[in-house]
Amino acid sequence: MAAAQNKKSDNDTPVTIPWQAVGAWVTSTGITASEWLHLTDSLTFTPTVTAVSMAASAAAGVMAGSSARTAAQRRALLNDLAEHMFPLQGFKKSSPKTIKVRSWLPVAEQTSDCHYRSYPAELRISYTSNVATRQLAAAARLAPSAFGGAGDDDIDIGAKGDWFKQVARLLTDCIGIRYTVTADRTNRTLIAKPAAPEPPVPPAIVRLKRFVARQFESDAKLLEYDLDSTGQVIKFVVSHTISDKLARMPARQNSIDNIMSAVLPGRWRGQWNHIKDVVTFEQRPTLPRLLWPRIYPEPQSLDEVKALYPKQRFYIGEDEDRNPIWCCPKAVPQRLITGPTGSGKTSTIHTWITQAARAHWPVYIVDRKRIEYRGFRDWPNVQIVATRIEEQIALIYHVWSLMQIRYDAVEGGVADAEEYVPILLILDEYTELLRDMENWYTKLKQKFDAKETKNWPRFLDIDEKVQSIARLGRTGRVHLIKGMQRPDVKYLDGEARDNFTGRQSLGQLGPQGAKMMWGNQQTGTAIPPGLLGRGIAKNEQGKPVEVQHYFTPDPSKNEHMSIPLAQDVLDALRPTYTSHPRIVFDTPYEPGEEIAAAHYMDYLEAPVYHATDRPDLDPLSDEYRYKPSLTAEARERATGALGPAHNKSRSHRTSSAASATAPRKRSRKAEAVTEDWPGYGDTVPRAHEELQVGDLILVNPGNDEWGVLELESEPDPIDEHLMVLQYRGLDGEHDLLVIDPGDPVISRRLVEEDEDLGHSDQEAA
Repeated sequence: MAAAQNKKSDNDTPVTIPWQAVGAWVTSTGITASEWLHLTDSLTFTPTVTAVSMAASAAAGVMAGSSARTAAQRRALLNDLAEHMFPLQGFKKSSPKTIKVRSWLPVAEQTSDCHYRSYPAELRISYTSNVATRQLAAAARLAPSAFGGAGDDDIDIGAKGDWFKQVARLLTDCIGIRYTVTADRTNRTLIAKPAAPEPPVPPAIVRLKRFVARQFESDAKLLEYDLDSTGQVIKFVVSHTISDKLARMPARQNSIDNIMSAVLPGRWRGQWNHIKDVVTFEQRPTLPRLLWPRIYPEPQSLDEVKALYPKQRFYIGEDEDRNPIWCCPKAVPQRLITGPTGSGKTSTIHTWITQAARAHWPVYIVDRKRIEYRGFRDWPNVQIVATRIEEQIALIYHVWSLMQIRYDAVEGGVADAEEYVPILLILDEYTELLRDMENWYTKLKQKFDAKETKNWPRFLDIDEKVQSIARLGRTGRVHLIKGMQRPDVKYLDGEARDNFTGRQSLGQLGPQGAKMMWGNQQTGTAIPPGLLGRGIAKNEQGKPVEVQHYFTPDPSKNEHMSIPLAQDVLDALRPTYTSHPRIVFDTPYEPGEEIAAAHYMDYLEAPVYHATDRPDLDPLSDEYRYKPSLTAEARERATGALGPAHNKSRSHRTSSAASATAPRKRSRKAEAVTEDWPGYGDTVPRAHEELQVGDLILVNPGNDEWGVLELESEPDPIDEHLMVLQYRGLDGEHDLLVIDPGDPVISRRLVEEDEDLGHSDQEAA
């Protein structure tokens, strides 16, 4: 029994191969044989032949030694694997017989980390019948809820995966290259093969990992990334453990976005998922400066118009990801659109006009400037473009009356709201409109004695009619768009603001305007001038985002129609038939009088006619009675510069107040800045902490280059002793300015905001 045990022990003892002795024995044997043959037959085995034989013997010895060395290393490798592998195999002690190699591969350049001259191309590792059960039990102890009992033939994926990882890690440690492990459960054998070599990490990713570790702390990991053809990063995903800190300090998210934009090519933004502790960074796309509106299918009847209304959508623009921005009038019945001159506000309203008209809604337009909507006077389903103050007053009153009639019809049971054709009323330049109406009403009352107007209301209540439409129009399918140069607290306070849940702002907003429109003092304040149609609107999730609004050209403007495709776009937008013919109002009229002396209700309740029935009231007719009778001389005065001819139309008066005030001299640089960046005040040096988002800052004094401040100043991620200002240039591109915190920043602030703040201070005082 003892002898058997000793024999078994001897068989399991690792055998070493003396490869040096093998090489020496082969070499010496060959040389000895060559010399003996030369001595026995010197004629046949000449010295030359003997020398060649000796050289061949030496070469054979080297080859034999090398082969023996390789065999020795391979045997040593198997012995080493057996010594470390047997616990994972389920054996009580090591045995080289349990590990077999099918073939070997030479060490190549990509496997230079290998510890040997060759490595196994395939290893077959035996394991015992109970090793899988033990591995399963170990995994169950780590995650009891994840695994149940299993036998040898039912290895759980989780336990098996962990077992495979341990085996593969051991092979890597012993051999020096990575292996993948699979199982042949029928033969209770693990099959290990070299894993595909990992590609080298690009330098851009090595650099990116450093930035990630600095910004997200040590636990952060770069989960995945995408590179372009030049090796530059275009997208990457980071996992981290600081979601709680980021949730408490949203400004840090913006800071990380800015830092990534500063240290990586392009502009970057992060999509933050605090629930999964993951953020996806991607480059911000560039919005085009011109987007044509979408073309819709045209309803074929008014019944179809009524049926489509609940799900009707009007598309107004696209965000930076080219996602369409749309509005459902049933859900958002009233809309406010703001924008200074040159921002694209009127063109945006053109989009609403053409889309509503193509949907065969009757469209009513109050054009306070009198010339902004001339091109839509003959547009199908645009029933009227009211340009005279009298017909503007009458139009608003009649729309309000129609809303009341619709309410009465529903209340009386003679109609249902679903039977109503939706209508759209557009009030552009609303602030100026109300002022003009107040002046007109004052002049009208001056036509009468005080006794005759004592029962008249003090003010014309047109604004109250508009607010009534805003409050109640949704049920009657009466929709309102109010256009203004800038948000005005007088008309956007309290209930008036709440009724206009649909909002669009074009161009740059001041902090107070941003607060009124979007609820904070940052949104929309960094949009540079010159980007026609660029503004802010809410996306499908209700979040205010930067939007490029669709450009709908004005048919009456040559500068619009000269743009390629403009005529094609208008032809596609134009309805193919008219459901709602044009109308006119017969307001009180006295030839030669600016305002006819009539009761104010005669203006409000002016009769309505189809334009074809009253050509004298139709501005497109040659019989139009309100058409200005301008002579050639008058045309010359209108088209030319100031000169003596203008004395005929206006008296020359000198205001003592005006003459007493001398004009201020402005430098050429100041004039250039005012031209490129209108609406800003004088230059003032300010500390970085005094700057406000939306301020104009001087970023390059040598070239007199300015930019709009996008975010409050932040510490420089590279040098904490400096500050970084993120701004947006005149071309709309984003950039960074690094400053010393002790140096003042030359800046300009919006004039309107300064005036509003001063006015508010006076009222508060």
